[in-house]
Amino acid sequence: MVRLDLAGDLGFDGQESGLRLHAATGADSDRQRPADPGDDPDLHYGIYPLVGRFCKVTPLRKMSAGFFVAASSFLIVGWIEARIQHGLRVSVWWQILAYVVLSAAEVLVSITGLEFSYKQAPLRMKSLIMALFLLAVSLGNAMTASVNNLMVRDLPGSSVSTGPRPG
Repeated sequence: MVRLDLAGDLGFDGQESGLRLHAATGADSDRQRPADPGDDPDLHYGIYPLVGRFCKVTPLRKMSAGFFVAASSFLIVGWIEARIQHGLRVSVWWQILAYVVLSAAEVLVSITGLEFSYKQAPLRMKSLIMALFLLAVSLGNAMTASVNNLMVRDLPGSSVSTGPRPG
């Protein structure tokens, strides 16, 4: 019998959080760290050292780069839409690329910003900082939901038909 337990507290730095596997004997196996989206190996072992040759990589520079990466994702989506409007076929791989680029931007902006603000906050303010971050996320989600609601158009009654009723 193997059971999975969460061990330690859930810290943003990932130093104390982890998973333990308990065997039937109850002995702990080696600690395993959960996947953290901010710990992307491509960023930590590929891009950050490469950029570090030219300038110091700081959290604020990561966030600034993230905004430019997000803008490039919007440019990809705009290019896709322009091709569709001109009647051209577009591969779904372009949309997947836009999502990958946008996800990388979110890692650079959101996770780095949260980690930066959490580390800079005094000990008694850390919960408030987390609450403000989650409030900002919820307000953004509410705005997105309201814009989506405004964009939905009702179908005209004549375009919707039902089949014959059984019986």
